[in-house]
Amino acid sequence: MSNSFILLTNHLLALLEPMTTPNFPNFCKKLGFQEDCAQDIELKCSSALIPYPFHGSFVYAKSTRTDRRTLWNDMRMSAASNDHLPWIVGGDFNCFLSLDERIGSHTDRTLDMKEFGQMVSDTALIDMGYEGDIQYIWSRSALKERLDRIFVNNVWSDAFPKSTVNHLPRLKSDHSPLFFKACLTLVKPPASFRYMNMWARHHNFLNNVAEVWNCPTSFYGLTNLSHKLIRVK
Repeated sequence: MSNSFILLTNHLLALLEPMTTPNFPNFCKKLGFQEDCAQDIELKCSSALIPYPFHGSFVYAKSTRTDRRTLWNDMRMSAASNDHLPWIVGGDFNCFLSLDERIGSHTDRTLDMKEFGQMVSDTALIDMGYEGDIQYIWSRSALKERLDRIFVNNVWSDAFPKSTVNHLPRLKSDHSPLFFKACLTLVKPPASFRYMNMWARHHNFLNNVAEVWNCPTSFYGLTNLSHKLIRVK
């Protein structure tokens, strides 16, 4: 029922699905949040250890496709406003991106995966993957799925290139905790991407684009397309 995110030598712990029914408007008011969102909490974090702030979005998605569309749109708006700062997005998305992230069921969730993948593509988020042997982070009886994961944007990858994710063993929960670790570089995050027309006039422009585009990835469908576009950029 909980997930943890460990950043730098500071610690940030996000608890999701705490088995309580809080009064969200009152809860958000006490914590000073500007808006009440039932599926994610967004924070702007700063530390004396790093020279610039970063954004964190901690997700507990609804269980139905229709309800999750609100979250996907929130993620798109966040991406538009966070493109110049490091951004980490993690939690329980109640969905997976490919069929190999689930065993024990033949329920058709093609549309769920398609809408989830489209959000990832639209926001240019990068799935951090994971280290270790635990693939399915959620389990109930014979059904096992990878519902929880962590994404980052390009700026985060440049600022924290040694970021890693581990799936920890489950204890009393049906979810495995996520352990995220990031190491800071002294490189200033780059400015937002801007295409320059002069690049297309370079004699090797098309060859370079083709070489990067044709390099295989470990992803499929819209997630594969998203990663190819990011690498071309």
